[in-house]
Amino acid sequence: MNNYSLVEPFETDNLPGTDAELAFALGVEWEMFRQRLNTEGRFTQFVTAEGVERIAQMAERHGRFVEHHPLMVGWSEIVVGDYKDS
Repeated sequence: MNNYSLVEPFETDNLPGTDAELAFALGVEWEMFRQRLNTEGRFTQFVTAEGVERIAQMAERHGRFVEHHPLMVGWSEIVVGDYKDS
């Protein structure tokens, strides 16, 4: 028997009416970012406009410095670092 538990709040309360494809994409984006957050120092990642605030909040909960810059419609660039490096 497997035992599962929530490792991070997914912060989906502000995404009403999200279709299945977008929900899946946001989940994949979330996990990819979380893995990098837990294993890398400073890094940059492109994220969807719908996920940028949730991802920035996750990084801040982990005590990381975060900046995000809109690139084009639907996409932002997130820069993550440690406060000791900033």
